[in-house]
Amino acid sequence: MGRPRTSARTRLNHVPYKGENPAFTDLIAGHVDLAFGSIAVAEPLIRAGKIKPIAVTGKRRSPSLAGVPTVAEQGYPDYEAYTFVGLNVPAATPGPVIDKLNGATNEVLADHRVREKMLAVTWSESAPRRRPMPHSWPPSTRRWGASSKMARSC
Repeated sequence: MGRPRTSARTRLNHVPYKGENPAFTDLIAGHVDLAFGSIAVAEPLIRAGKIKPIAVTGKRRSPSLAGVPTVAEQGYPDYEAYTFVGLNVPAATPGPVIDKLNGATNEVLADHRVREKMLAVTWSESAPRRRPMPHSWPPSTRRWGASSKMARSC
């Protein structure tokens, strides 16, 4: 939670959870005041009236929560946070097995029904590819690393 703390100059206590579900359970129970989480997990709780969304963290509003403004719309134009998902295998997995998994994954993601459901919960349009995920991390790592250092100095 370093980024909101540095952008808004607020003091938040990070409470580590083993997943979004326990965090949202504590939010509903009143044990924590706010929680960050994916739309995929939060939306059913929002629709049931158990939690209230105050912002989405991407650059654009979510199609599934169109009435919820972005953090940027609420006065923090540089704020942007995304969750990205990767399909992981043990390091010793043979190349042909990885190729087969990659092909099957791409086939499923090409199905318009799957794609529509994924985009409804703000999955990105980026194409799946077979390459190690650390190639995607440097910009995100720099941004959040700097944010984390700033947060510790507040």
